[in-house]
Amino acid sequence: MTAVPGAIEIRLAFRVLGPLEVTCGDVEVPIAGARQRALLAYLLLHPNRVVASDRLIDELFGDEPPDGALNSVHTGISRLRRQLTEAGVTEPPIVTRPPGYMLELAPDQLDLHDFERLLEQGRRQLDAGTPDLAGETMRDALALWRGSPLADIANYPFAQAEASRLEGLRVTAVTERIEADLASGRHAELARELGSLVAAHPLDERLRGLLMLALYRSGRQADALQVYQDIRRLLIAELGLEPGKALKQLEQRILTQDPTLDLAQPHVPPRDATSRPSRRRWVAVSAAIGAGAVAAIALLAVSLRTGASDQTAPPVRPNSLIEIDPAANRVVSSTSVGRGPERITSTADAIWVANGEDRTVARVDLKTKDVRIVGGAPVTRDLTSALNGDVWLSSFEEPFVTRIARRGRIIEGPHALAAAPVRVRLPGSAEGLAVGGGYLWVTSPSDSGGRDTVFQIDLRTRRVVSSLPVGTLPLYVAFGYGSAWISNYRGDSVSVVRPGSERPETIAVPGGPLGIAAGGGAIWVVTFWSRELVRIDAETRRVLSRIPVGAGPLDVAVGGGAVWVTNRDDKTISRIDPATNEVTLTIPLPAAPHGIRAAHGRVWVTTQRCGSPVVRCESSTG
Repeated sequence: MTAVPGAIEIRLAFRVLGPLEVTCGDVEVPIAGARQRALLAYLLLHPNRVVASDRLIDELFGDEPPDGALNSVHTGISRLRRQLTEAGVTEPPIVTRPPGYMLELAPDQLDLHDFERLLEQGRRQLDAGTPDLAGETMRDALALWRGSPLADIANYPFAQAEASRLEGLRVTAVTERIEADLASGRHAELARELGSLVAAHPLDERLRGLLMLALYRSGRQADALQVYQDIRRLLIAELGLEPGKALKQLEQRILTQDPTLDLAQPHVPPRDATSRPSRRRWVAVSAAIGAGAVAAIALLAVSLRTGASDQTAPPVRPNSLIEIDPAANRVVSSTSVGRGPERITSTADAIWVANGEDRTVARVDLKTKDVRIVGGAPVTRDLTSALNGDVWLSSFEEPFVTRIARRGRIIEGPHALAAAPVRVRLPGSAEGLAVGGGYLWVTSPSDSGGRDTVFQIDLRTRRVVSSLPVGTLPLYVAFGYGSAWISNYRGDSVSVVRPGSERPETIAVPGGPLGIAAGGGAIWVVTFWSRELVRIDAETRRVLSRIPVGAGPLDVAVGGGAVWVTNRDDKTISRIDPATNEVTLTIPLPAAPHGIRAAHGRVWVTTQRCGSPVVRCESSTG
């Protein structure tokens, strides 16, 4: 908004954490009509991005728009500009940008942005060891909510999906504020609040665990145990499931009055500024909810030594690709591949690894374990392979995806230049990759120059045929059960896109979803901050289970009769039985696991030096 010389600048603000509201200074700007409000809301949810007129027509009128739909959109934009001008805004922020419109928005003009900023500030205060201050900051964030988000346009599908995502984010914020208060010793006053939250979210095991802990610390051991019995009965009746391992362990520790449940002085690790998922949970609370991992690791270490008695297990070092036999739960090979290895794909006779630090791709021969290094490619991020053996590479620094191998073959030599690579230019950055339905699916997150979209590339013509907005920071994508499944890290959601569809479905998945995989009759996604593996029914889109895993879960794979999760921060791999939704094995490693893939009857894992952000790594070598 440009200030007129001699005039007082009037602050324009928008609010979506409740019914849509627009204010100019202290005066509310009336936006009449549900469709008019929906038009503004959709632009607000996609600020500083060009929204095509066709997209606005789809969202406002559905699958069968009337003949005059485009004129209605143009008229609606004109009315919005006029209403803002009449309220005193000299330059309305809605500008025309082919093929549609863009709403130019400063970070402090939308309550949702203020909420996210305060929430992140509170998390940083937790990291700094000030839970009292963190709790107050998170309370300030939650005070911005005025009711159900976008409640006045709830009949529009996009508003319903966004409201679901925002409600999930609000619950996450409330839970984290409670964890900060628990760490501050405010357990007595939290019991009533947690009781109300549990009543509203009866199947949320994380909230039940916090309530049990608050009651126990308040001297109400019997009440804490009753909370466990209540959710156990409910889970069995509703889903046919027992409570997760972490909640079972908490019940046992309350029964035995484990002294470690008493409020402890927290350990505060420094932040790791190099990694997106760098926020650490408050250790005192995490230990109370998820303790028992040390015992599980110790038991497994014996199991691994017993299994390897007749054959010495190969040493596991950083910057390697390790091979696990899922039948024996044993590491059977370890191959050096490059610096900073991350994600993995496979072809008929090889495993391919993206090495982020040295910008190479390693091809590891399945039989001989010979390694060929593919150079001459852009900075590596993710890899995927098509059924014909073509291998595609993404680079979050460049708007391209690159085919670095054709039918699984690169040119001869120990160090090969990607021979005549095919590149497909995108209208944004490229990160997560998956192949399915005849298409290459590419996520384009906003922190690397994208617009939080997923691109659909026809593998036959190598043309981008679709670009759909999804949640905030889509980092991983998987294809299965006829759809692409995208995990939105900052959006606390999973987007579902069928080939040919014009809009994604949205599933709320709080906790920072990252790695995602399809298989075993479900969709599996890890949540970094809540340290869980989330199981989603592929047909109903319902979250069926949240399974506690290790610290810093990054990636997930399905194969060998199990689901496998890499836990970067405690340097372990979790094996989950999909029949029981429980962790049956925890494999400790001397290096931090990152990417994981099940292929050719084995489980393949990349390793790096760094695990927990407590460790500062100036180099990943060694």
